[in-house]
Formats: sequence, structure tokens, C-alpha cells
Amino acid sequence: MALTAELVEVQARSLLRRGKTTDSWFVSRYGMNLYRGCEHACAYCDGRAEKYRVEGDFGARIEVKVNAPELLERELSRVKERGFIFIGGGVCDAYQPAEERYGLARRCLELIRERGLPVHVLTKSALVERDLELLCEINDRAGALVSFSVSTLDQDLADLFEPGCAPVAERLRLLRLLKERGLGGGVMLMPVLPLLADGAEQIDGALARFEDAGADFVLFSGMTLKPGRQREHLLALLQAHHPELVPRYRELYGADRWGNARGDYYRALERRFADAALRHNVPPRIPHRLYKDRVEKNVELALVLAHLGYLSGLVRGERRPDLAAASAELLRLRERLEDLAEHGMLEQIPRVTPGIARLVEELLRTGRCLEYEALMPGGGG
Repeated sequence: MALTAELVEVQARSLLRRGKTTDSWFVSRYGMNLYRGCEHACAYCDGRAEKYRVEGDFGARIEVKVNAPELLERELSRVKERGFIFIGGGVCDAYQPAEERYGLARRCLELIRERGLPVHVLTKSALVERDLELLCEINDRAGALVSFSVSTLDQDLADLFEPGCAPVAERLRLLRLLKERGLGGGVMLMPVLPLLADGAEQIDGALARFEDAGADFVLFSGMTLKPGRQREHLLALLQAHHPELVPRYRELYGADRWGNARGDYYRALERRFADAALRHNVPPRIPHRLYKDRVEKNVELALVLAHLGYLSGLVRGERRPDLAAASAELLRLRERLEDLAEHGMLEQIPRVTPGIARLVEELLRTGRCLEYEALMPGGGG
């Protein structure tokens, strides 16, 4: 359901953001916001928080960066390394209703195709179907992922908390369609609505639906609720429709300046998700096969190590901060891992222990990591 919003055309000074390192969740190095504000008007979106400096009513006043394609063309000419460009998230959905009029996402995808770079699109909109052929062309050349954000499978709840988004069933239909066309596709089950959509049976039912839709991965997180506009907006909605939950939300989130809920709540939520992901054999991180040979080799191996550390905690209950530390070192490394391995110098990299060096050597020699594949639901190779 499209909402009526004020569209304000602006001239942006820059567009493409280059992260300090590649994001291990979304396997992306670059990102962009084509709009500021979002007509989807999700009540829980932390884009409402003051730190993002979105002027006016987040869901009713949308800034349109009308010069985005021109900026991107110039900025892509300076990109020297292969890396996924992330379109979505942040302070907008690139496929919100304004995109139908302005076509900024499509024009930017055309530029990305010309440059031969991989792309990861995150959306809650059915409009992405318009660009299916273009995404397939990018995938054939460099790689393309499409993720659909979902917070609940209960459409009544979705209508209340994300009123401008495509119906959940429509998002899952598009996921099946994209998979049939050979694109990598998954779900961002985030944020899960506390006390409304976070029960063990609800999470298990969601994973069953995503498995049935052919999701290559499901990434998961609980909700943050930052003090200020975001918290005030959501609590006002709860007061109107679920007033009994308002004191429970206040107790759950306290006065944490970052908007985090109690640690015990997040840990219990993560356990419910882990059990469901293992039961339904759904990868909880983007599998190696979807970014293999599509990013720089150092980055590829760093991502595998980071994901292996996460999987060890999820499956074995054994946290591996050593793998996270080694992954961070590989992302900072300027030398090519292939060259260091050839000269027996992997263990000279800070934080790379002999055991981790063996994992790196295995990946370089075979293109696989057997420990990673054994822990990743569905294999992930």
C-alpha cells in the first residue's frame, strides 16, 4: 500500500559510501542511499533516530537525490577493487514508491552493470521485479544478490508496523521468482518484533516458510529502540493498539543509549533462531558460494573466517574471537594472501595462528573450507 508523501528533490554532494572494511553480514564494501526518508513508514525503523539526521516526518517527507546517477557514474570510476555494492537499508528503501516515478535505482544498476561490479539489493517492495532482467545481467557478469526484509509473517501485524510495504506473501513470491532465474536470494528476518513475533513457534514457522520459498540464507536480529524519535514513535503506536505491551517494552529496553534490549532477551532470541535454522537447514549467513570469486581474494577468505567464527558459536556454543580477529587482519592486509602463502608467510600475519593459517591454505588450494561446510546449515560451499 503506497502512502501519500511529500517528495523533495535535492542535489546531493556525494553518494557512494566506502566502508572501512567489507561488511560481513551483507558481504558489501560499498553502499548508497538514493533517498532520505522512506514511504514504507516502518514503525520500528531506526532510520527515524536523530543520529541519522533525516529531516521532517520520516515516512511522509522524502528527499530524492535526483543527481544520484550522475554522482555514481563519477564515483564508480574511482573504484579500484571488486566488492558488492549494497543498495537498500540505511535511511531508505531504494524501491519505495518514489522509485516508480524517479527510477534512480534502475539507472544506478545500469551503471553498476557497465562497471562489472556485483550488487546486493535489500528491499520490502515488489517494485524490484521491474528490474529482474537487469539484475540477471549483473549476476551473469559479476554477481547479484536480492534480500527481502521481513519482520513478521502475520499480515495484520505487518499492516500495522510496516504500512507501506508489499504484503509478506508477495515478498516470498518474488523470492521464489528470483531464485528460479538463478539469482542468489534470501531474507533479512530483522528486526523481529518483541513480544509479538518472537516466540519459538513463530520463528520456527517463519524459517519453514523461507525454506519453502528457496531462501539461500536468512539473517536474523532482534530490534533496537533508540531513545528519542524512534522510541517515541513506536511506543505511541503500541499505546494505540497494544497498550499492555508499553510497560513491558520500557522494562525490556530500559534507558540504553544505543537502543539495545536486555542481553538475556537477545541471547534467548538468538537460541530460538539457531534451533530453527538448524532444524530447517537454512544458512544463517550468506553462503560462500554466493560471493566466491566475486570479491577480492583477501576479502573472500576474511568473510569465510568471520562466518566460521559465528557458526562455531551458533552450532557448537563455542565462541571463536580468534577467527573474528584474524578476519579483521585479512581485511586490513595489503599483500595478496596467495603471495604470502607461496612464501610460507601466512603465520606472520598478526592474529593468524597456525590453525587459522591451515584454514587459509585450504581455501587457497581447494576453494573450500571443510570445517565451514560442516557447520553451515545447507553446506554453504
